[in-house]
Amino acid sequence: MIVHVLATIRRWFDNRQAERQLSKLSDHMLSDIGISRGDISTVTRRGR
Repeated sequence: MIVHVLATIRRWFDNRQAERQLSKLSDHMLSDIGISRGDISTVTRRGR
């Protein structure tokens, strides 16, 4: 149980960090990797 909670917290932390990093990219750079600014949270939570 505790392992599951810790894994969930870690996944949330990793997703949030990825979201912050992607948010720093320009729209052009995001387009180069195939996502739009509005897709950032979805991509970090669910993947492409």
